[in-house]
Order: sequence, then C-alpha cells, then structure tokens
Amino acid sequence: MHGRKYSLWPVIVTPYNLPPSLCMRREFLFLSILVPGPEHPKRSLDIFLQPLIYELQMLWEHGVEAYNVSCHQNFMMRAVLMWTISDFPAYGMLSGWSTNGRFACPYCQDVTNAFQLRNGRKSCWFDCHRRFLPSRHPYRRSRTLFTKNKKVFDAPPPEIDGSAILDQLRDFGAEMTAYCGGNGHEPVSGAGEVHNWHKKSIFWDLPYWIDHLLRHNLDVMHVEKNFFENIMNTVLNVQGKTKDNMKSRLDLADICSGRENMEVSPDG
Repeated sequence: MHGRKYSLWPVIVTPYNLPPSLCMRREFLFLSILVPGPEHPKRSLDIFLQPLIYELQMLWEHGVEAYNVSCHQNFMMRAVLMWTISDFPAYGMLSGWSTNGRFACPYCQDVTNAFQLRNGRKSCWFDCHRRFLPSRHPYRRSRTLFTKNKKVFDAPPPEIDGSAILDQLRDFGAEMTAYCGGNGHEPVSGAGEVHNWHKKSIFWDLPYWIDHLLRHNLDVMHVEKNFFENIMNTVLNVQGKTKDNMKSRLDLADICSGRENMEVSPDG
C-alpha cells in the first residue's frame, strides 16, 4: 500500500500419491515454511529449510503413526521427498547450481554450446537443442534453418548421477550453508569457469537424495508466463520490453541465414 517492495518465500509440501486432480487442491497443500523478506534469501535459504529436512529424515527413518480409513486400522507411515518445483532463480537456490551465466543449464553443465551474443552481450542457447535429436534427424544436417552453415553431429551431454554430483561438490570444495552460516560462503574453486556450483544443497542430507533420477523441476506456470510476455511484448512492440531492437537484429543477421536478414545494417 505504501509502494514498498516485500518478498515472502513460501515452501509448500503436497502428497504426490494422490490423483492429479486432488494433489494440487488447497486442502492438500501444506505450508511448511515461510521465509521472511524483504530481501532475497539467496544462499541462506537452506538455513530456513533445516526444520523441514529434519522432519523429512524422521518420516523416512522412523515414520509416524497414521490411520488407514479403508482398512480401519493404524499403520506406520513413511514418506519420501520426490522433487522440488520452482522457477529458475529458486532452482539455483535449492540445487546449489547457479542459474546465471554461460553454464546456467544444470543438465549440460560445462558440456554446453552456449555462447555470448556479439551485439546483445547476453548468454545465448540458440541451436543448443539439435544434439538431443536422433542421429539421423534431418534437422541435424540443415545449414539454413538454424545457425547458418552449421551441421550438428554432437551427441547429447551425458547424464550425471547422484554419485558424480557428490564427487564434483567434494572436488570443488562446495560447502553446505548450515555449516558456514547464511550467505557467508567462500567462493567455490572454478565457479563460473568450469562449473556453476556455489554451495552443497541441504537436500543431500536426505539419505535417498543421491538415488533420485530427477531432483528439481521448473514450474511450468513461470515458463509459460515468461514466454507469453516476451512474445506479446515483441508483437505489440511494447516500449522497453520488446525483444525486437537493433542489437537483436544485428545478432540475428550474424547467426542465422535468411533473405530477411541479409540487408540489416547498423543504420536500420
């Protein structure tokens, strides 16, 4: 009401052994933690997650007594955290892998084809997806539909299991926030040069986390929202928000081949 910016970070737990039509209903969304603002919690988010991690460890190792309505008897219920769902900035806070810069993709890591735009000066992942296609896919051999005069024969990056990630965290000296306190992390060796690790996530305290095939998810709502806004702002030529500007046109002519890009000049 007074024009002050304030951020509040909720951590919500929902049971995923319910049908999809039920697991996202209000009565099954359990608010476990509220991280107070107004500043971004950054790496200190793990400090606030400690009570939740403790309860998850208890639910896995000891369980809690619950009542089975269908059988009309008590039983010892155990639970496991399947994954997290968040937007991309929160992904970096939860996973420990920074989502900024050329190594932003936590799947590709340092085996990435990302590059910096010559004019826009931003990291770009254009044409990084063709290596995920089947080896005989016609798009791999196209010289005109993607980066001009470029064919792609690279295989997709190897999948990294939990043991390999723990080895990386150990070799680079990434620490847990709970051990060093708040945001007081020392810079991780090689960060931004050969990797993007900035801490060891507190979720590795869970005994089963190493065996998960999927640990963190991106929230589809945020992805769709950002994609829609960029498209509409460009189509409607919204001042200050459109992606169609002189720098983007120069980069487009530099990277792509097409009749519409051949006559672009700095003078417009």
